[in-house]
Amino acid sequence: MYCRLSRFWVQIFHIVATAVILAFSYLTMTNITVNASEYGKSVYPPGFRASMSGLVPPAPGTYVGIYKYFYAGEASGAVAASRTLDHFGGNFSSQTDMEVEAVTFIEIPNVLWMTPHKILGGKLGFGAFVPIGWQDVSVDVDALATLTLPALGVTLQRAAQFSVSQDTIEFGDPWQWR
Repeated sequence: MYCRLSRFWVQIFHIVATAVILAFSYLTMTNITVNASEYGKSVYPPGFRASMSGLVPPAPGTYVGIYKYFYAGEASGAVAASRTLDHFGGNFSSQTDMEVEAVTFIEIPNVLWMTPHKILGGKLGFGAFVPIGWQDVSVDVDALATLTLPALGVTLQRAAQFSVSQDTIEFGDPWQWR
């Protein structure tokens, strides 16, 4: 009697566990939320690694290294819009051209000091990264708006230009620079 009862409860447990696993699998597979970084890229520059990842502690001593990262890019675009003014028999149109240029140079010197001391069987060491970088970002915008009212024989145009540039040298976390 004891064996039959035990098998019975084991079978019930297997049925319930299978149902729970199937329900959990169904819920997790149907409600998947996928998040990606901008343009599907990592925030780390290509070929760069996280601090001390994959590091095999070397012999005691001081080690120095430097990472250098350069990026230059530009983008431009134009947009035009037009609207007919039915009540006045006129037309309003606008055109905007925009250009963005960015240049960045980041230098990340690092120091690793390995002591001859051991703590819990591991080698004691200290390391530091000190990012230093320069960036230059410029934005140029040209806009032209035209209002035409043929009933009045009037055409008004207004052009505007906007240009801003920022050239900075920063220390610390490059992802927090302005």
